[in-house]
Amino acid sequence: MILLLSQMWLHLIFISTLLLRLVGYSTCWLPNLPQDACINYYQPGDFLLGGIFPIGYTDETAICTGHLSWWGISTTEAMVYAIEQINQRTDLLPNVTLGFDIRDGCRNEDVCLFHASSLASFKGPEEYRTICSYHPSPKGSQQVVAIIGTGRSATSVFAAKISNIYSIPLISHWASSDELSDKNRFPYFLRTLPADKAQIGSIIDILYRFHWLYVGVLYSLDAGGLLSSQYFKTSAEPEICIAYSQPVGATATANELDDIVATISEFNKASVIVMFTSNEISNALMMRFDASQLPSNITFICTTYCGYGWVTGGLGARSRGSLYLRYYTNDDFEYHNYMQSLQNVTELKNPWVRKLYSRIGRVPDTIAGASVHNVIKAVFAFAHGLHSYIEVECSSNKSCEINQQNLFYHIWNVSFPSVDGQFEFDDEGNAPLSYTIYNVQKRGHEYVQESIGSWDPKDQRSQRLTLNEGNFQFAGNGHRPSLCKDICPVGSIEVPLKMKCCWGCRSCRPEEIVVDNSKCVPCRSTEWPNEARNQCVPISPSSVDWKEATVVVVLFFNSLGLFLTSLVTVGFYFLRQHPLIKATSRELSAVNIGGLFTTFIAVFTFLIWPTTASCIVSEAILTLAFTLNFSPTLLKVIRIYRIFKAGRKSVKRPVWIGPKHQTIMCSVLIAIQIAISIVSSVVNSARPALIIPTPPQPRLELYCKFSPVFLASCVYNLLIITACCVFAFLARKVPSNYNESKFIAITVYSTLVVCLAALPVYSTAIIVLQKKATLCITLLINAYITLIFLYTPKLYAIMFVLEGLKIEDQSRRRGNTAEFAKTLGQMSKDGTHSARVHPMTH
Repeated sequence: MILLLSQMWLHLIFISTLLLRLVGYSTCWLPNLPQDACINYYQPGDFLLGGIFPIGYTDETAICTGHLSWWGISTTEAMVYAIEQINQRTDLLPNVTLGFDIRDGCRNEDVCLFHASSLASFKGPEEYRTICSYHPSPKGSQQVVAIIGTGRSATSVFAAKISNIYSIPLISHWASSDELSDKNRFPYFLRTLPADKAQIGSIIDILYRFHWLYVGVLYSLDAGGLLSSQYFKTSAEPEICIAYSQPVGATATANELDDIVATISEFNKASVIVMFTSNEISNALMMRFDASQLPSNITFICTTYCGYGWVTGGLGARSRGSLYLRYYTNDDFEYHNYMQSLQNVTELKNPWVRKLYSRIGRVPDTIAGASVHNVIKAVFAFAHGLHSYIEVECSSNKSCEINQQNLFYHIWNVSFPSVDGQFEFDDEGNAPLSYTIYNVQKRGHEYVQESIGSWDPKDQRSQRLTLNEGNFQFAGNGHRPSLCKDICPVGSIEVPLKMKCCWGCRSCRPEEIVVDNSKCVPCRSTEWPNEARNQCVPISPSSVDWKEATVVVVLFFNSLGLFLTSLVTVGFYFLRQHPLIKATSRELSAVNIGGLFTTFIAVFTFLIWPTTASCIVSEAILTLAFTLNFSPTLLKVIRIYRIFKAGRKSVKRPVWIGPKHQTIMCSVLIAIQIAISIVSSVVNSARPALIIPTPPQPRLELYCKFSPVFLASCVYNLLIITACCVFAFLARKVPSNYNESKFIAITVYSTLVVCLAALPVYSTAIIVLQKKATLCITLLINAYITLIFLYTPKLYAIMFVLEGLKIEDQSRRRGNTAEFAKTLGQMSKDGTHSARVHPMTH
């Protein structure tokens, strides 16, 4: 949209200006054209070819200042050379002599407009001749059938409008504005070079190659600069971000140039600047940049119009590492020899060559390049088109009346070999050319321009750009991308900043990976980002390490407990006939000791690597250990309670207190627990489960998750322990000498307290070591309490309190247990029992 509005604006201004100039030129437009603008180089012929070239200069003070451009003069000689070559050929325009009328456009739109009007309408109003008196005067019978020129886009637009009015072909050798490709506006315009959009394509490819994606743009305030900058913006964005786009006037003041320097300094991360300016403007900018001491890491990229005076004008240090484009050309040795012949002063026919020679006393060195070759191609294109026109539409070569409109289409469709390859126009009237890319380099103490590559629009897109990067010198301290973004560390994404096209960094959370450098995506709960933070990888679960200090302590006390339990087992086995052992029910004690072994074995099952089998065994052995520990304890305390209760009322022995009955009841209690464990393993067994930390961490811990049926086993064991507590409380009035009931009470009370304390710790633990340590320590405490309070006193009594056996012997001699209990009950009431009596020997 911006490009279209710009074109419409320029078109409206041009039409208004052209109408004013054409209507009022005789009285107010160029009333006194400078004499330097009235010089022409003329040679008669059967057909006359006009030429308008940028020989002189125009500045803010005067038109055609008198300064001469050897480059512009060389283009006039190229036209003369080409016409002489054609006139000498017999295969091209035989029996036809071409003439020429060459004018100086002075790089001024008004002068070019006048010359184009004068050449195109030779038979027009006499006012043309009143402004300039050309010498020698063109013959009235000769007709200018085409015009070569002009050398600039801005002046070619005006000349092309004149060619529209008179339907005369206009072939430019150096005007590259995309505006001129519009055949609706400029139907008779051709050019022997590509449009600017071609070199814009090469610039974009260069920017991509070196990752220069954040650039500044400087453009001249003319049609070529404005349209090129807009087309560049349209083609480059959004992949290439334009930090700023700054216009530069042809007569920019020092303050305006300082403003440009300030803009460049503000956007200092845009280390590449693309310039769509004339050579004069680019040189003025570079001198200002050099004086302002801008950083040396700025790379300037110039189009085919600028950069010519950087190396030779003392700007090599400032422009080191910069690039500029030139049309690819081959050497034309015949033209070079022709220019060498101009050294003979007697042969100088060109008025501008003579004038320059009179000033400097010599003819400068030959200028050969794309501009010269393009002039030669333009002349030959005209000759081939005229040749085709005469063959098709004329019966006589010399008497043929030229229809310039038809001649234009013959010229447009020519194809012929040139020094740079086969030449032809494309559908838009342009001539595709490849570009040579030059790099400003430092060689020793000098600065030179070195060819480092090429760009050919005829190749495939991926192959258009060819660069010798090994021979490239970058600005500053080597190559670096031109980006307005921080280099984000691993695990960070780019986020936009307030400044246009600028990006900062934001760190992703530890559990997130970076996707497309713009999104933080969390990994699943069982995965964690890899080191590059671009992929989620599974976390290898862990369990407890047997090298952990807590585990080592647990294993130590567990092994010690096994050892002590083994000692108790050995002691009970060898003392199994001792009356004290018999009095405590050897069978139930054996079951209880088995429960202790089971408890210590359970500790080992909790510490091994969790598997389905180990988890089922752990769950079963845990519940069974409690049942084995407390079901015989429950029967013992009930037996004690019943004996002493019955002893207060009668001497009759209570039923179901014998070893056989006690063993049967204990087996039933254990069988119930085993049945519950079997049902649990069948219905919903314990399985390995993962503890996933919150917040996420790069670790997973494996533990055994007990099944819901496990609660039934726990409730069952809790009922047994609770019953133990109840009967231990009921047996609290048993004589103090009979202290096993009190030890049982201490054991079950302690177990209940420990279990109640361990339950919330286990439930809220967030690491496996806490869970397993809680279970293991709970089991160890219960086992050690049982060892200390139930079995240590018995062994102590056997070893050190032997006097207590007398009552046992007396009791056995009586042979009446109930009577013995009744006696003890009465003693308990009377408070006359002896501290030395140990009724556990019963």
